[in-house]
Amino acid sequence: MPIRAILILITISLALAACAGGKLPDDRSEKEKREEKFGKLFGDELFIFGEKNDPQDETSNQIINNTAPNVSPFLWNASLNVIQDMPLLQADRTSGIILTDWYQIPEYPNEQFKVDIVISSSVLRSDGISVSAFQKIKTNDGWIQKKLNKDIKNAIEETILNEARNLKVKAQ
Repeated sequence: MPIRAILILITISLALAACAGGKLPDDRSEKEKREEKFGKLFGDELFIFGEKNDPQDETSNQIINNTAPNVSPFLWNASLNVIQDMPLLQADRTSGIILTDWYQIPEYPNEQFKVDIVISSSVLRSDGISVSAFQKIKTNDGWIQKKLNKDIKNAIEETILNEARNLKVKAQ
């Protein structure tokens, strides 16, 4: 068989295979399939329980304020409410990232603050939000930046979570 005929046969075979459109076999283990469907209580190997996401909750999340399916609208709106006095540098609902610019409180002219928020959950969960807070202090040599302690970061997260819970109660 000439090479040209072999190439034509291979091309036709590939075209027909591409048109078949069947699902590829799922080669994940049963454990991986189960872990995808169900949430975990304490990390990787302990108790597995309940559905990971409530489909009704996801639907309501997508409807409220038209947020992306992977970002909780309650966490999103609560975050914006809590940092409303700070100038926004970036707010992207699709990725769940909110970045503020440096903000100076009038009572403290030698200090500036900045907050970065990442929302990583489509439902209202305490582990669905991560906050980083920074401070700049004015010295004779200019501004010195430092990360704020965990107590302030945790206080901001708790304030956002409480606001998100209040928004969810009002929405029901």
